[in-house]
Amino acid sequence: MPRCSIGLDTSEVVLLADTSRPNISAYEHGHRSPTLETLESLLAANGQHLVAGALVDGNLLIDIWAEAHLPDSIRAAWQPLIE
Repeated sequence: MPRCSIGLDTSEVVLLADTSRPNISAYEHGHRSPTLETLESLLAANGQHLVAGALVDGNLLIDIWAEAHLPDSIRAAWQPLIE
């Protein structure tokens, strides 16, 4: 969600995300990438949050299942998928 679509101007984003006007411009024009911390601040300023997850390759998991060192709770939860 772009900042302008929710009514924030650059000055407001600078204050809310604790960054600089040149940085905001560089991020918006694709000339620079924010750090994870800055990205979280920018998202929070826009009323959003970051959600990340991991993809597990099922074939790889099956191949390494016997040798994988997994906590018992994880092994028990995933065992039905392996069988």
